Amino acid sequence: MNQPASPPPSPRLVRLAGYLAQDPANAGLLAEACEEAMACGRHEQAAAYIESGERLAPGAAEWRFRLAQWSIATRDLARARSLLEELRASARGDAVLVHDLAYVRLLEGDAAAACELLQPLLDDFPPHLTLPPELAGRSQALWLRACHERGALDAAWAWTCEAQAAKRLAPVAAGVASLIALDLDELASARSLADFALQSDPRQPEALVARGSLALAARSPDEARGFLQQALARKPQDGRTLLAWGFACLLERDFPAACDALERAVQAMPSHAQSWVALGWTRLLLGETAGALAALRSAVQLDPADAQAHGALALAHAVSGDADGAAREATQGEAIDASDALCKLARELAHAAPGARRVEALLEALSDQWSPRA
Repeated sequence: MNQPASPPPSPRLVRLAGYLAQDPANAGLLAEACEEAMACGRHEQAAAYIESGERLAPGAAEWRFRLAQWSIATRDLARARSLLEELRASARGDAVLVHDLAYVRLLEGDAAAACELLQPLLDDFPPHLTLPPELAGRSQALWLRACHERGALDAAWAWTCEAQAAKRLAPVAAGVASLIALDLDELASARSLADFALQSDPRQPEALVARGSLALAARSPDEARGFLQQALARKPQDGRTLLAWGFACLLERDFPAACDALERAVQAMPSHAQSWVALGWTRLLLGETAGALAALRSAVQLDPADAQAHGALALAHAVSGDADGAAREATQGEAIDASDALCKLARELAHAAPGARRVEALLEALSDQWSPRA
């Protein structure tokens, strides 16, 4: 269970460790110290407490559960899933185990399995499942995240509307739902859901991203930065947050910062075509034509039916002086959408004098093309 260097302990963990030094066989103290160590991110210390607990009570479910939690925290997902399935079989489907197993399946990339596991927790769950309000909210939020991940936006939105009407929608779930509303162009609902979530938790990450994206749609980059900075503080590697942050930097012409954010966004979401398009735009504005072409080709490969991706690639060819390449990509884009403005701009720039209003034209096109959806 060796782990990298850990963050500093909390004052409470220091106190608990001191008590344990005097009473190392105290199972209650061990449990508290283990949970506090995991909350602090001190995984190696938590592992030592788990080993001590299992020596005191071999095979005890509570320590097997803590080992599963430790395995999730350290991203040993196969082990976590095995432990949770074992515990679930003996505990007749305890709701906490169902939730945590669904979380593991989502981390493993199986959003459909996560949805299936969580479905009984949303409405009329079997009598043997106990669902405290806090767990009910987390289960709603996790189910919505899984739906979002698998693209089941309509089903997630229908459930959200029903739960909201019945006053059963938890604030944390409303934050996730605000992003779903955004992706369905339900902008007024996105704002109201995000505000509802932020009233309960001013740092709810999805709600912050939704409000930041709405501010960007209103072309208010300063307001957007305020929300997005808070979201990044909670989830610094979240691809959607990085994408919105990158666009905010673009609007303010901070191209190096935009490029940094968008390179991190494509690392977090390598199959997300629009992130590659945004990165291509940024590199183009930085004068990195080869990098722009590479990013935009990736976008077209990921979504060959996206006229705007073809249009952006056509623009990159035009800026690089490749009129033939610009015409080729513009033709492909116009075959998908004959009215695509980017393809038209690419044809104009391909025949314009070198450097003539290119940065301004690109920024105007980017601003017109961007939407708050993912």
